[in-house]
Amino acid sequence: MRTTAMYSILALLLLLALIAVGLTAWRLADRRADERAWRALRSEGGAASAGFDPATVDGLPDPARRYFLHVIQPGARWPAWPKSA
Repeated sequence: MRTTAMYSILALLLLLALIAVGLTAWRLADRRADERAWRALRSEGGAASAGFDPATVDGLPDPARRYFLHVIQPGARWPAWPKSA
């Protein structure tokens, strides 16, 4: 009986360790995907240097379009991209 309980505990610990390793791998893969996305956004750069074009909000619903046109002046420069850690 003792052996069965010990094997059950070991199996549970092994399962928990595998879950922890899997979650860690998932987190690292997600972080790499984030870094690739930020690099791609930074490399586009054209929109950041051109400033705000009111035509970019034409496809939005009317309340959202009016809001953005109210708070952002045409030609306003976008802030620099944040640096990822």
